[in-house]
Order: sequence, then C-alpha cells, then structure tokens
Amino acid sequence: MQSTQLDKLQELVLRRLAAIIVEKGKNSDLAHQGLSFFLADAVQRDLPKLHAACIRGLWGTYQGRSHVAKPPYWDELAALGAKHPDVTIQRLCVLLGSVFDPNKDIQPLVRIVEDKNIPIAERKAAIEALGGIDDPEVIDRLKRFFDDQDLGNSAAYALRRTLNKSRAEQMVDLFGQVPDPTRRGIISALASRVDTMEVLLDAIDNNKIAKESVDASSWRQFASANNWQLLERARKHTKVLDIQGNRKELIEKEEALLTPDLIAKGNVNSGRGIWISKCGNCHKLYGQGGQIGPELTGAQRSNIRYWLENILAPSEFVAENYRSTAFRTLDGRVITGVVLSETANEVTIQTAQEKIILNISEIEERNPLQLSLMPEGLLEGLSEDSKLNLFKYLTSSPQELSK
Repeated sequence: MQSTQLDKLQELVLRRLAAIIVEKGKNSDLAHQGLSFFLADAVQRDLPKLHAACIRGLWGTYQGRSHVAKPPYWDELAALGAKHPDVTIQRLCVLLGSVFDPNKDIQPLVRIVEDKNIPIAERKAAIEALGGIDDPEVIDRLKRFFDDQDLGNSAAYALRRTLNKSRAEQMVDLFGQVPDPTRRGIISALASRVDTMEVLLDAIDNNKIAKESVDASSWRQFASANNWQLLERARKHTKVLDIQGNRKELIEKEEALLTPDLIAKGNVNSGRGIWISKCGNCHKLYGQGGQIGPELTGAQRSNIRYWLENILAPSEFVAENYRSTAFRTLDGRVITGVVLSETANEVTIQTAQEKIILNISEIEERNPLQLSLMPEGLLEGLSEDSKLNLFKYLTSSPQELSK
C-alpha cells in the first residue's frame, strides 16, 4: 500500500514540475532543475515502478500539447520504458515520443491504432498523434479507419491538423461511403478551418453533404471565422446562425405543444437515442454522456419549462464559466470553446469535440462571446413525435427507465 502511495506521489510531483516548465511560470527555471535532478536519478535506478511513475507523470502533463521540447533525460527514460514489463507503459512511451518528435517512425503509433485489444482511449490518442504528421502515407493510413465505427470519427477529425482545400475535397468525396460517426468527424474537420469551410458549403450546394448532417456546433464555427461571405452563405442553409430575436415566444409555443399528457405517450427508447445524438456528447445524464457541459441528472427534469429555456435559449441562462470564446490562429484554424484555464504561455480550451491546449504565440485574434457553448438549434429538424420522445426520456426518473 505504501509503495503504491509513493508511486502516485512521485507521479504527481513530476507532473507538477513539468507543468510549471511548459507554462513558463515564474519558477520554471527552478522546476527545470528539479525535473532534471529527479529524472537523472530515476534513470540510474533499476526500479521499473519508478520509471512507470515518471512516464505517467510526463504523459499527464504533455498529453494534448504540441510544439514542446522534450524534458531532460527523456531519451534514457524512453529506452527504459520501451523495455518495461508493463505494456501500457511501453505504449505511453510511444505516445509521449510522438509529442516530442512528431516526425519519428510512425510504425509504433500505427501498431497501437491497429491493435483492437488496446484500450480505445490510447488508440484515439495515437490517431491524434498521426493526424499531426503531414505525410501522404500517414493520411492514407488514417483514411483506412474511416469505416471503423469506434475510430472513424477520431481518424477523420485528426486530419484537420494538416488539412488543405485539396484534401478537404477528397474527404467530401468519401462522405457518402462512410458510417455516421466518420461523417461527423469529416464535418467537424471541414468546419475547423477558414480555408475548408468553403469546401463544406460547396459540398452542401452540390448535394454531396446534406445540410441536415451538419451539427449546430459546426455551424457556429462560421460565426467565429470573421468572414462575412462565408457567414452569409452558411445562413442560407441553417437557422442556427440567424440573428436571435425574442426567444420567449418560441419557448411558450413549444410549452403549449409539449403537454404532460402528450409526453407521457412518448417512446422512451427513441428519446434516449435522440438524447445520445443531440446532447450526450456534452452532458451526462443517468451516468452516461460527456462532461463538457453541466451534469443534468439532478436538474429539474420534470419541469418542461426548465428544459425549454435551457435548450432553446441557452445563452440567456448560461453560467459565466460556460460562455464561449472564439480564437483564430495564425495558421488559419477557428476554435470556439470554453476557456478552462490560462497561463502566461498557453490557453486550455474545451470545444464541443475536444480539449485543446493552445500556445499564446499561435493566436491571431481572440473574441469573448456572450454565447453558451451549447448551440440553440438542437430541436431544429425534430418532428413533433421526436420531441415528445426526447422529453419523455428527459423527464423520466431512473426508476421509470429501469422498468
């Protein structure tokens, strides 16, 4: 028990030292000395548990980052990690190596992605690492996973990092041949850059991508792109980007239609499916879903007005810590999300798709938005029966669902 606690303490200390260094805080020089001493001592010892704690601590700091220098004694630690008796530690070494040297041999990353016995989170991390390598062979390998129900979304979205107009058009050509998760990844990738937003709109105009396939969060990207022509084109296809008037009338109209008697006739299983596709990526309900937005299990779930106000006018009621900020980067990306934390050197942003750590030097423009990360068009396109089914699920208690 004491050994386990010591391993965890070593991991946390190492993680904190590395974080101070990459954030370039006032004690970064001192932290660099401490990390150097810690790792220099660790690599001299024949203690696999200590090596594992070091590697886990570094992964906790560097996961999701880019443009970072490798820590002192990393080469020696990586050599030990590659021979570690725990294969999980071996894989973390591969993933960390891809952060420090993204152009290194890709085969270890490919092996992680292709091994179905490896946890899905590690396979997705390897896919994201491959997405940062601007190489035709790597791009072709990622496209091979487009038909994979578990990895297709991640593979398509990872390609955004090296996306250009020609590659975006190739992804559009594949859109009709891939499953729905991959289609969502393609759309998110196309909407992530100003130069490929036009490709997405062209695909809609040419009936290669149905406008109904574009989620509200992706449409919201057009409002952050600072490109009037693109915004005007996008507004022809969706109401999500309309200038919002008084939402009270719409809320009262829906409230009059969604009576308790009608909701009681809804299909809870169908409602759950709608919840997963519309809401589950960001919110957790009954123990399932994402953690981007607030937990909803304890909310006023029997109160229809509560749901309608928060679904139809989320920006009117959103807490300050869930308001969005729009970033444009020097390389043409558009990032809209909630700022989770910020240092003098970097900003951590939670988007609807992922958590991004953005270096301050990459930012060209930053605009706080009086908007919730949750878009306002979530009920758009739902039939009356679908709305009843969704609200049947939302207002059902866990006891009712268990029946």
